[in-house]
Amino acid sequence: MNKIKIHNPVLSNYLIVIYNCDYEKLNKYLKKEYNIGIENNEYNNGCFFKAEADESEYYFIWIEKPHKNSYTYALVAHEIVHFLFRLFDDRGINIDKENDETFAYHLQFYLKGIFEKIYKR
Repeated sequence: MNKIKIHNPVLSNYLIVIYNCDYEKLNKYLKKEYNIGIENNEYNNGCFFKAEADESEYYFIWIEKPHKNSYTYALVAHEIVHFLFRLFDDRGINIDKENDETFAYHLQFYLKGIFEKIYKR
């Protein structure tokens, strides 16, 4: 199991990316470290979820086994989109054609941060 913690000072949040583990190991880790669990809804090798515990909010992306291929790149982008919509909604930021650059900037920020750390570029 590997973990990445990405801090975004602009929106004051952390995204925790957990990868190289199956669903059972993920849930065991979450219960031990954060006292939370997630339901297995037949995730397709990855998912985004938000959890609240101890008066804190946690944003997670889980990728079961990242590979250097188009499937993994698309899966990570897909989960980041879920994450960003939730984060922006939590911060009261509407995404529309007037501020789509804000969304695009954050998508790029997180994609770069995740892949640089996973593939140690």
